[in-house]
Amino acid sequence: KVFLELGPDRLEKGTEYTLIYNRSYTGIEITHYIDMETALEKKRVATISAEDEEIEVAILYTGVDEAAKYLFPVGYEVFLNDELYYSVEFETFEFNIGLASFIFEPR
Repeated sequence: KVFLELGPDRLEKGTEYTLIYNRSYTGIEITHYIDMETALEKKRVATISAEDEEIEVAILYTGVDEAAKYLFPVGYEVFLNDELYYSVEFETFEFNIGLASFIFEPR
């Protein structure tokens, strides 16, 4: 069974994205928005059912710490049905040094 599928490219608010559909969770499709210029995930969106209501949950990653060793968002915002629910700003970063550094380099 295929859980990840490459979707079409999409232009949104002046940014070109490649979409990746993640179907690894039963009944939920998560769409990952990958910035074609930086190869960073900028957003992910899913529609879930809760108490006979469909809710769109979106996570938007905010900014990038240009001084950090690896490109990484400095925070994120969570939206429920296009309404800001909460936002987070990272104060520190800790990377798993057990992962090969080439995983984080642009290709």
